[in-house]
Amino acid sequence: MAIVALTATKRSNLSVMVSNQVKTVHGMNVIDFVVEVGSADSDTSTYHIAHLPSNCRLSGLSWLAWDDLASTGSPVLDIGTFNFADGTADDKDSINDSVSCAAAGVNVQLFGDIADNGLYLWDIGTSPSSDPGGFIDIKITLDDADVNVGGTIAGSIIYVME
Repeated sequence: MAIVALTATKRSNLSVMVSNQVKTVHGMNVIDFVVEVGSADSDTSTYHIAHLPSNCRLSGLSWLAWDDLASTGSPVLDIGTFNFADGTADDKDSINDSVSCAAAGVNVQLFGDIADNGLYLWDIGTSPSSDPGGFIDIKITLDDADVNVGGTIAGSIIYVME
């Protein structure tokens, strides 16, 4: 088994990453992502799926899907926020916690708590008291067990800039 740290393939041109900046339009923006999970990926592996402005609002239309990633064991996916500009601690499960990937999942809402729909990205989970500015990464973390079947994780992050 191996712990991996991969970056997802972006498949959307509505939001284009350039260095440390994201070109966005006011209104709705979409990042479609796809990441391939290896059959030997271990617990604590991470998959970087977005690098977004801290002041964007995540939409409840954001979704996630995955292949069956384990024939034995009970690995889960945590979705969280990382690398706050002000040093706020990473929160690996601020967006969703313990999503079972031992069976395939299709069109699952990205949020674990519907009350987070429409919040600023900086205000989800263990958040600072005000917008730290800059950018925040969204990552998926493999947790609780290794996977033993390779497969795909895909989805869309839909967000609004005001």
